Amino acid sequence: MTVTKVEFDDVSATFDTRPGSTDEVVVDEVWRERVYVSHPAALTGRRVLDLGANVGAFTVLAALAGASVVAYDPQPDDAARLRHHVDVNGVGGRVDVHERAVLAEAGVVM
Repeated sequence: MTVTKVEFDDVSATFDTRPGSTDEVVVDEVWRERVYVSHPAALTGRRVLDLGANVGAFTVLAALAGASVVAYDPQPDDAARLRHHVDVNGVGGRVDVHERAVLAEAGVVM
């Protein structure tokens, strides 16, 4: 694991990224490139649904900014990393993690 510390305006977080995975790419997109939101303060007091939360880069950013987050990811390894990052960054009280897929219709994900 590589420990990655990131800052976005006045919000900061720590992520343990797995070498050879997309973890660093996702963290960079959310925290450094600001692809998902340009000002974290805009999330304060909001309810956020993070579908395909991956390792929690956006989930943690939103929660640290003051949002309540419901995060879904069906991949066991990613969901475990998501839970870990929520705990490490102290936002467990603002995040509800579900290890399952979200589909437009009832069905089975293969």
